[in-house]
Amino acid sequence: MNKLLFLSILLLTCVTGWANGIRNFYVDSFSDSQVADGSMESPFKSLDALKGIKFLPGDCIHLAGNQILTGTIHVKGVKATSENPLTITSYGTGVSHIYSAHSSAIVIDACENIHVKNVVVKGSGRKKGNTGTGIEVINSRFIEVDRVEASGYQMNGIGITGGGDVRITHSYVHDNGYNGIEVTGKWGTKSVHNIYIGHCVAENNAGNPAILDNHSGSGILVGHVTNAIIEYCEAMGNGWDMPRPGNGPVGIWGYESDRLTIQYCFSHDNKTSPEGLDGGGFDFDGGITNSLMQYNLAMNNEGAGYGLFQFGGATEWNNNIVRYNVVLMTGLRILMRVSMFGVIRIIKMFLYVKLRYTII
Repeated sequence: MNKLLFLSILLLTCVTGWANGIRNFYVDSFSDSQVADGSMESPFKSLDALKGIKFLPGDCIHLAGNQILTGTIHVKGVKATSENPLTITSYGTGVSHIYSAHSSAIVIDACENIHVKNVVVKGSGRKKGNTGTGIEVINSRFIEVDRVEASGYQMNGIGITGGGDVRITHSYVHDNGYNGIEVTGKWGTKSVHNIYIGHCVAENNAGNPAILDNHSGSGILVGHVTNAIIEYCEAMGNGWDMPRPGNGPVGIWGYESDRLTIQYCFSHDNKTSPEGLDGGGFDFDGGITNSLMQYNLAMNNEGAGYGLFQFGGATEWNNNIVRYNVVLMTGLRILMRVSMFGVIRIIKMFLYVKLRYTII
């Protein structure tokens, strides 16, 4: 009788949990439990245990804080909802670290409503065998990446390919190869819609040693996008180890995009290869239309503080506004189309970005 009552309660609990669309999976490599069923009391001991799970809307993957978990989390084809997203996050004390060695750390493929927050991902290094991206999002929508640190990847710290409706916030991407943060899509379509990148820092993303026919080493780069905002971000020390001459990296920039806004950002001390071009602070490059660059600060970059370019084969470049931006170079201040009101706003932006970076 007691056993029957227990089973009835367990069944009711499971049904209630499924009805609410919530399942919790815990991973703790330090657990001494003998069962390891993914519950809080008996968590999985490695990320490998997640490979056999068919994730559902509302699921939450909890990664134990203050420890390193080795491997990759791959979520594919999950169509969650805004009310019940699938969430990957840390739990307990501190932040969880995923070490993915030569691969990507978290891959989100053909999904909707996935949230990744409060985790650190690290690869083996852009010149030490890694070929992946820290947080890799492929053909997915309604994705949120918040308070993530990503380093040691040959490609991007955070990379978005296709899809749309993506928010990347309060994240620190550093010591990667291709870019700190990249958003890209199918050439000629501008089909990646509604991108927001805010309060992020991209530092020392030096260049991809495997790319010898194009630029690499940018801080934040968006392309093939319609309706994107980059604001309150900082990019510095990027691009110095691009392994080729020719067109080069920029701190924060876009190309082949419509309705791109870059504002209240600070881009400084960015570089290019010894025989490379660019290495600037900000750039509206080929195929940019109906876009706005304002209230930004560029300082001590090897290339132009603000670049406006159109390359061969790009779609039209027109109807763009560049205003209220400032360039500072080793004590020499050059004001470009800036009113006194604009200067005051730039100073406030500069102080705000530096304070945010210190907090992160």
